[in-house]
Amino acid sequence: MKVELLGNRILVKKLKESENSIIIPDSLKAELPYGEIVATGPGFLKENTDNEWIPLDMKIGDKVIFHPRAGVEISLNSVEYKILLDREVLAIVNSEKGYKLPEEEKIADINNEPVN
Repeated sequence: MKVELLGNRILVKKLKESENSIIIPDSLKAELPYGEIVATGPGFLKENTDNEWIPLDMKIGDKVIFHPRAGVEISLNSVEYKILLDREVLAIVNSEKGYKLPEEEKIADINNEPVN
């Protein structure tokens, strides 16, 4: 089966923690699902044009975190996917443009002193 996404929609394959390099605490797993983008629509149609598109900020292969109630769940060949709008993605994990989280040993305490 082939799926063609329209506009600013993305197809995300839901991932388990073992399939990804990020670790989500057990307390958040049910709240913050994540997955890998496997397909995208063309983006946004530019105003006053017939067929000129603005591409999405996300690309195939990006790992994303999204709201649990966002999108539509589908199953293709026994694999679980979500069809999401681009605005339903909360974060791209390991984005080159993103904020680099501090390493655990470099996190500062309340007084901005390094934790030993």
